[in-house]
Amino acid sequence: MGRARLQSPDFPDGDERGRGEIHLAGRRWAFQHVNVGNPQCAIAVDSEDELAALDLRSIGPPLESHELFPNRTNVSWFTELEPGRIRARIFERGVGETSASGTGATGAAVTYALGHGQTPRATRVTVVLDGGELEVEVGEDLAISLTGWAEPVFAGALTQEFVEALSAAQ
Repeated sequence: MGRARLQSPDFPDGDERGRGEIHLAGRRWAFQHVNVGNPQCAIAVDSEDELAALDLRSIGPPLESHELFPNRTNVSWFTELEPGRIRARIFERGVGETSASGTGATGAAVTYALGHGQTPRATRVTVVLDGGELEVEVGEDLAISLTGWAEPVFAGALTQEFVEALSAAQ
């Protein structure tokens, strides 16, 4: 997955730690900005019950398009199930709640690894999603390795004419 970054143009007002707060619907959400090729806003909640009770259809869109995020953002809410294992729900920008997201799981895992510090402890995090489990290894330098299952859902073929036109353009 490369290296995660805590600063990016996707959260221009963020400090070097990428931490922030959003006030929405009468609630204060503390969050961690993580860029893993796309922007992630990860929010820790206290319990599985709280995570399950979140109405992502109503809170996801205003968080995704909040003025703090000029390019919009993906949002992950997560809670610790046990050390090294978290449960997450993901709201993808422009899509809504999704059952699985590698980058969303990565944003939540990096935030979990950071804990309350700026330097992460090197750790392997199992992220439990509705669509399955993913393993995210977070290095002290924020190098990320993601493993999990994948299932092909589409196959395609390029026409010979297209291949020739592409070759001619190079």
